[in-house]
Amino acid sequence: MTVALEPLLPPIPAMLLVLVVLGGLMLGLRTLQHRRRIHPELSRKMLHVGMGFVTLTFPWLFGTAMWPVVLLGVLASASLYTLRRSSWLRERFGGVLHGVSRDSLGEIYFPVGVAGLFFLADGDTVSYIIPVLLLALGDAVAALIGVRYGSLKYETGEGQKSLEGSLAFLLVAFLSAHVPLLLATNTGRAESLLIGLILGLLLTLIEAVAWRGLDNLFIPLGAFLLLRSFLPLGVLDLLVRLGVTLALVGFAVLYRRQTTLNSGAVLGSALIAYLAWALGGWQWMVAPITLFSTYALLFPRENRDGTSRTHDISDVLRATGVGISWLFLAAAYDRPDFLLPYTVSFAAHLAIIGIIRLQERFNRNEEGLVTAVAVIKSALLMLVPYYLCAGPNSRPALVTLLVLAPVGTIVGIAGAHLSGIVPGDNPLKYRRWVLQLGVAIGSALTAKGIAPW
Repeated sequence: MTVALEPLLPPIPAMLLVLVVLGGLMLGLRTLQHRRRIHPELSRKMLHVGMGFVTLTFPWLFGTAMWPVVLLGVLASASLYTLRRSSWLRERFGGVLHGVSRDSLGEIYFPVGVAGLFFLADGDTVSYIIPVLLLALGDAVAALIGVRYGSLKYETGEGQKSLEGSLAFLLVAFLSAHVPLLLATNTGRAESLLIGLILGLLLTLIEAVAWRGLDNLFIPLGAFLLLRSFLPLGVLDLLVRLGVTLALVGFAVLYRRQTTLNSGAVLGSALIAYLAWALGGWQWMVAPITLFSTYALLFPRENRDGTSRTHDISDVLRATGVGISWLFLAAAYDRPDFLLPYTVSFAAHLAIIGIIRLQERFNRNEEGLVTAVAVIKSALLMLVPYYLCAGPNSRPALVTLLVLAPVGTIVGIAGAHLSGIVPGDNPLKYRRWVLQLGVAIGSALTAKGIAPW
C-alpha cells in the first residue's frame, strides 16, 4: 500500500494534456504507418504501449480525483467507437487500430479497464501501476514476439496463439509485478518474487483465454484483485498458491488429449479451478476438476478418433457459469452451504454432456434410458465426493441429497431440452440463457432455506 499522490496540475489542464498527447500519438503513428509501411500489428501495439504509458501518469496528474479519469475514459471509448463506425475516419486513422484481420474491441475496453482500475486503487499508486504496466507491456510484447518468432502454436477460441508469445507475456508480467513491489513497497524479497511468479502465471492464463480484446479489461482488473489478495500473505501461503497453480496448469496440459477441449479451453479450465480454490477452498475445486477430467471417459463417443478439439472457452464458460455464480455468492455472503447447489450445477452440466454424447449410441425412443443413465452417473460422480468433502457439520438432510439433488439435475436437463440443445434439433436463438436458467433453478432447489436441510 502506498500513500496517494498530490496532483501536479488542476484537473482540466491535466485532461487537456492527456488528450493532446493521445491525439498526437495517434497522428504520429498514422504518419509513420503511411510513410514506412510498418506492420499493422506493430502500429496497433505501439499505440497500446503509448496509451499505457500515458495512463501510468494518472496518479501524478489527478491524485485521487475520480471524475477526470472517468470522463477521459468515456471520451476515449466514444472516440474509438466512432473511429470504428465511421468510414471517413477509418480511412484516415483506422489503419493504426484496424489493420489486423481479427475482430477485436480491445481499444474500447482499454480505457474502461483503466478507469475501473483507477477507481479500485483509490490512491494506492503501486496497486494501480502494476496492473497498468502489465496491460501496457505484457500484451504488446506477447503479440509482437508471437508474430515475429512464434512457431509453437496452440488453439484458442479466436484462432491460434504462440507458446513463445505466452512465455514473453509471463516474463513481462513477472517483472512488472516483482520490480515495483521490491523497490516501492515494504514487501519482502521472497514475497515479491513469489507474487510476481504467481501473478505472471495466472495472468498468462487470462491472456491466453481472453477473446475479442477482453484481455484489456480482464488483465488490469484481475491483476489488481489478485495483487490485493496476495500482498497480506506470507512465504508459506504464497508457496502453496504457486504449487496449486503449477499443479493445475500441469494437469490440464498433460490431460488435454483425453478431452475435446482446445488448448485455450484447457487453460481456461485450470483458471476456473484455481478461482474455485482461491474463493471457496479445496472442496470447491472438486466439482470443476471432476467435470473436465471425467466427461469424455464417463460418456465415451463412438466414431470419434480422439483428436477432435471441438470445444473452446465459450463452452467452458457455459458449463461453469451457474457454478461460478454460486461460488461468488458464497464468497460474498459467507455461505459455505452453497457448495451443494454449486455441485448440483456441475452435475447437471455433466448429465447434459452425457445425454448429448450417449445419443450416438441409443435410439431416439430410448431417450428416457439415456437420461436415466446420465443422471445416475453424474449424480454419483458429483454427490459422493461432495458428501465426503462437506464434513459432518455441513451435510444436508438425506432427502435433500438423495431426492432434491437428482431432481435439480433433472430440472437442469429440462432447461437443455427446452433450449433445443438436447436433443439438438431446432435450438432456440437464446438457447444458452434458457439452458443456464434451467440449471440455475435446478441447483437452487437444493439451497439451504429452500430445501429441507
